Amino acid sequence: MIVAHRGFADNCRENTLESYRRAIEVGADAIELDVRKTKDDISILFHDELIGEKRINRLTYEEINHLARDLRFQVPTLVEVLKLVQGKIKLDVELKEKDYEIDVITQILEYLTIEQFIVTSFQLESLLTIKLNYPQVKTGIILNSKTASNFNCNVNLIAWDFLILQFELLNKFWLDIARINNKSIWVWTVNEEKIIKKFLKDRRVAGIITDKSDLAVHLIKQLRNRHLT
Repeated sequence: MIVAHRGFADNCRENTLESYRRAIEVGADAIELDVRKTKDDISILFHDELIGEKRINRLTYEEINHLARDLRFQVPTLVEVLKLVQGKIKLDVELKEKDYEIDVITQILEYLTIEQFIVTSFQLESLLTIKLNYPQVKTGIILNSKTASNFNCNVNLIAWDFLILQFELLNKFWLDIARINNKSIWVWTVNEEKIIKKFLKDRRVAGIITDKSDLAVHLIKQLRNRHLT
Protein backbone atom coordinates (compact mmCIF):
# COMPACT_ATOMS: atom_id res chain seq x y z
CA MET A 1 0.00 0.00 0.00
CA ILE A 2 1.26 3.44 -0.96
CA VAL A 3 -0.36 5.88 1.46
CA ALA A 4 -0.25 9.60 0.65
CA HIS A 5 0.65 11.45 3.85
CA ARG A 6 -1.96 14.19 4.39
CA GLY A 7 -2.73 13.90 0.70
CA PHE A 8 -0.15 14.74 -1.94
CA ALA A 9 0.88 18.30 -1.14
CA ASP A 10 2.84 19.04 -4.33
CA ASN A 11 2.38 22.78 -4.97
CA CYS A 12 -0.58 22.84 -2.59
CA ARG A 13 -1.25 22.72 1.15
CA GLU A 14 -1.50 19.40 3.03
CA ASN A 15 -4.89 18.15 4.27
CA THR A 16 -6.85 20.13 1.69
CA LEU A 17 -9.25 18.94 -0.97
CA GLU A 18 -6.62 19.81 -3.58
CA SER A 19 -3.99 17.63 -1.89
CA TYR A 20 -6.44 14.73 -1.74
CA ARG A 21 -7.34 15.12 -5.41
CA ARG A 22 -3.63 15.09 -6.25
CA ALA A 23 -3.15 11.86 -4.29
CA ILE A 24 -5.86 10.24 -6.37
CA GLU A 25 -4.30 11.57 -9.59
CA VAL A 26 -0.81 10.21 -8.85
CA GLY A 27 -2.21 6.74 -8.16
CA ALA A 28 -1.74 6.32 -4.40
CA ASP A 29 -3.61 3.42 -2.81
CA ALA A 30 -4.80 5.43 0.17
CA ILE A 31 -4.77 8.88 1.75
CA GLU A 32 -3.66 9.47 5.34
CA LEU A 33 -5.58 12.33 6.90
CA ASP A 34 -6.07 13.89 10.34
CA VAL A 35 -9.47 14.36 11.98
CA ARG A 36 -10.28 16.92 14.65
CA LYS A 37 -13.53 18.30 16.07
CA THR A 38 -14.54 21.94 16.12
CA LYS A 39 -16.32 23.74 18.95
CA ASP A 40 -19.61 23.35 17.03
CA ASP A 41 -19.04 19.58 16.66
CA ILE A 42 -17.97 19.42 13.02
CA SER A 43 -15.37 16.84 11.96
CA ILE A 44 -12.62 18.57 10.01
CA LEU A 45 -9.29 17.61 8.44
CA PHE A 46 -6.45 19.44 10.16
CA HIS A 47 -3.20 18.19 11.68
CA ASP A 48 -2.20 20.75 14.29
CA GLU A 49 -3.92 21.63 17.57
CA LEU A 50 -3.67 25.32 16.77
CA ILE A 51 -4.55 27.60 13.90
CA GLY A 52 -3.34 31.18 14.16
CA GLU A 53 -2.28 30.46 17.77
CA LYS A 54 -5.84 29.44 18.70
CA ARG A 55 -6.97 25.92 19.65
CA ILE A 56 -9.03 24.18 16.99
CA ASN A 57 -11.47 22.66 19.50
CA ARG A 58 -12.29 26.10 20.92
CA LEU A 59 -13.27 27.55 17.54
CA THR A 60 -16.32 27.06 15.36
CA TYR A 61 -15.88 25.81 11.81
CA GLU A 62 -16.69 29.29 10.50
CA GLU A 63 -14.08 30.86 12.79
CA ILE A 64 -11.48 28.31 11.69
CA ASN A 65 -12.02 28.99 8.02
CA HIS A 66 -11.97 32.73 8.61
CA LEU A 67 -8.43 32.27 9.95
CA ALA A 68 -7.59 29.81 7.18
CA ARG A 69 -8.68 32.25 4.47
CA ASP A 70 -6.15 34.76 5.79
CA LEU A 71 -3.53 32.03 5.17
CA ARG A 72 -5.00 31.36 1.69
CA PHE A 73 -6.48 27.91 2.18
CA GLN A 74 -9.70 26.25 3.30
CA VAL A 75 -10.14 23.55 5.94
CA PRO A 76 -12.32 20.72 4.57
CA THR A 77 -14.92 18.81 6.54
CA LEU A 78 -14.77 15.04 6.83
CA VAL A 79 -18.01 14.72 4.88
CA GLU A 80 -16.61 16.79 2.00
CA VAL A 81 -13.61 14.48 1.79
CA LEU A 82 -15.69 11.31 2.01
CA LYS A 83 -17.77 12.51 -0.94
CA LEU A 84 -14.59 13.30 -2.88
CA VAL A 85 -12.86 9.95 -2.34
CA GLN A 86 -15.89 7.64 -2.50
CA GLY A 87 -15.10 4.81 -4.92
CA LYS A 88 -11.72 6.33 -5.88
CA ILE A 89 -9.22 5.68 -3.09
CA LYS A 90 -8.96 4.21 0.41
CA LEU A 91 -8.45 6.19 3.60
CA ASP A 92 -6.18 6.02 6.63
CA VAL A 93 -8.15 8.13 9.12
CA GLU A 94 -6.04 9.32 12.04
CA LEU A 95 -7.95 10.46 15.12
CA LYS A 96 -5.98 13.26 16.74
CA GLU A 97 -8.04 13.36 19.94
CA LYS A 98 -10.33 11.12 22.01
CA ASP A 99 -14.11 11.02 22.60
CA TYR A 100 -15.42 11.45 19.05
CA GLU A 101 -14.61 7.98 17.70
CA ILE A 102 -18.18 6.74 17.24
CA ASP A 103 -19.33 9.90 15.49
CA VAL A 104 -16.43 9.72 13.02
CA ILE A 105 -17.04 6.04 12.23
CA THR A 106 -20.74 6.71 11.74
CA GLN A 107 -19.95 9.44 9.22
CA ILE A 108 -17.43 7.30 7.36
CA LEU A 109 -19.78 4.34 7.03
CA GLU A 110 -22.35 6.53 5.27
CA TYR A 111 -19.93 6.76 2.33
CA LEU A 112 -17.34 3.96 2.53
CA THR A 113 -17.43 0.22 3.12
CA ILE A 114 -15.49 -1.46 5.91
CA GLU A 115 -12.82 -2.50 3.38
CA GLN A 116 -12.20 1.05 2.17
CA PHE A 117 -10.68 2.57 5.31
CA ILE A 118 -8.71 1.99 8.48
CA VAL A 119 -8.69 4.14 11.61
CA THR A 120 -5.41 4.95 13.33
CA SER A 121 -4.37 6.79 16.46
CA PHE A 122 -1.65 7.25 19.04
CA GLN A 123 -4.45 6.74 21.59
CA LEU A 124 -5.02 3.06 22.38
CA GLU A 125 -8.25 4.00 24.20
CA SER A 126 -9.72 5.35 20.97
CA LEU A 127 -8.96 2.13 19.13
CA LEU A 128 -10.50 0.06 21.93
CA THR A 129 -13.66 2.16 21.75
CA ILE A 130 -13.89 1.52 18.01
CA LYS A 131 -13.29 -2.23 18.33
CA LEU A 132 -15.90 -2.60 21.07
CA ASN A 133 -18.53 -0.87 18.93
CA TYR A 134 -17.37 -1.75 15.41
CA PRO A 135 -15.26 -4.92 15.68
CA GLN A 136 -14.97 -5.29 11.90
CA VAL A 137 -13.34 -1.87 11.41
CA LYS A 138 -9.58 -2.20 10.91
CA THR A 139 -7.46 -0.13 13.30
CA GLY A 140 -3.81 0.79 13.67
CA ILE A 141 -1.77 1.94 16.65
CA ILE A 142 0.72 4.66 15.72
CA LEU A 143 4.09 4.47 17.43
CA ASN A 144 7.04 6.83 17.42
CA SER A 145 10.31 6.85 19.32
CA LYS A 146 8.63 8.26 22.45
CA THR A 147 5.49 6.11 22.59
CA ALA A 148 7.07 2.82 21.46
CA SER A 149 9.22 2.49 24.57
CA ASN A 150 6.14 2.54 26.83
CA PHE A 151 3.88 0.44 24.62
CA ASN A 152 3.05 -3.05 25.85
CA CYS A 153 2.35 -4.87 22.59
CA ASN A 154 0.91 -7.89 24.43
CA VAL A 155 -1.83 -5.89 26.15
CA ASN A 156 -5.12 -5.16 24.35
CA LEU A 157 -4.12 -6.96 21.17
CA ILE A 158 -7.78 -6.82 20.18
CA ALA A 159 -7.54 -3.03 19.82
CA TRP A 160 -5.29 -2.95 16.76
CA ASP A 161 -4.80 -4.76 13.46
CA PHE A 162 -1.87 -2.65 12.20
CA LEU A 163 1.36 -1.43 13.72
CA ILE A 164 1.95 2.02 12.23
CA LEU A 165 5.65 2.48 13.00
CA GLN A 166 7.93 5.45 12.58
CA PHE A 167 10.17 3.83 10.00
CA GLU A 168 13.39 4.23 12.00
CA LEU A 169 11.90 1.91 14.66
CA LEU A 170 11.45 -1.09 12.40
CA ASN A 171 13.53 -4.00 13.66
CA LYS A 172 13.30 -7.72 14.37
CA PHE A 173 11.37 -7.14 17.60
CA TRP A 174 8.45 -5.40 15.89
CA LEU A 175 8.55 -7.71 12.88
CA ASP A 176 8.28 -10.70 15.24
CA ILE A 177 5.40 -9.10 17.14
CA ALA A 178 3.51 -8.59 13.89
CA ARG A 179 4.23 -12.10 12.62
CA ILE A 180 3.37 -13.91 15.87
CA ASN A 181 0.10 -12.01 16.32
CA ASN A 182 -0.89 -12.00 12.64
CA LYS A 183 -0.77 -8.20 12.43
CA SER A 184 0.35 -5.96 9.57
CA ILE A 185 3.06 -3.29 9.63
CA TRP A 186 2.98 0.11 7.95
CA VAL A 187 5.90 2.55 8.20
CA TRP A 188 5.94 6.36 8.25
CA THR A 189 7.02 8.87 6.97
CA VAL A 190 9.27 7.44 4.25
CA ASN A 191 10.50 10.01 1.71
CA GLU A 192 14.01 9.08 0.55
CA GLU A 193 14.13 7.07 -2.67
CA LYS A 194 16.66 4.57 -1.32
CA ILE A 195 14.54 3.85 1.77
CA ILE A 196 11.29 3.67 -0.19
CA LYS A 197 12.89 1.04 -2.45
CA LYS A 198 14.08 -0.90 0.60
CA PHE A 199 10.60 -1.14 2.08
CA LEU A 200 8.93 -1.85 -1.26
CA LYS A 201 11.12 -4.93 -1.56
CA ASP A 202 10.41 -6.07 2.02
CA ARG A 203 7.32 -8.27 2.00
CA ARG A 204 7.05 -7.98 5.77
CA VAL A 205 6.05 -4.33 5.33
CA ALA A 206 2.47 -3.99 4.12
CA GLY A 207 2.30 -0.22 3.68
CA ILE A 208 4.41 2.90 3.24
CA ILE A 209 3.16 6.31 4.34
CA THR A 210 4.98 8.97 2.35
CA ASP A 211 5.00 12.62 1.29
CA LYS A 212 6.39 11.37 -2.04
CA SER A 213 3.52 9.18 -3.16
CA ASP A 214 4.21 9.95 -6.82
CA LEU A 215 7.78 8.67 -6.42
CA ALA A 216 6.63 5.59 -4.50
CA VAL A 217 4.04 4.75 -7.14
CA HIS A 218 6.68 5.13 -9.87
CA LEU A 219 9.12 2.88 -8.01
CA ILE A 220 6.60 0.14 -7.33
CA LYS A 221 5.61 0.12 -11.00
CA GLN A 222 9.29 -0.31 -11.90
CA LEU A 223 9.60 -3.27 -9.53
CA ARG A 224 6.49 -4.93 -10.90
CA ASN A 225 7.64 -4.47 -14.48
CA ARG A 226 10.98 -6.10 -13.66
CA HIS A 227 9.17 -9.11 -12.24
CA LEU A 228 7.15 -9.41 -15.46
CA THR A 229 10.21 -9.35 -17.76
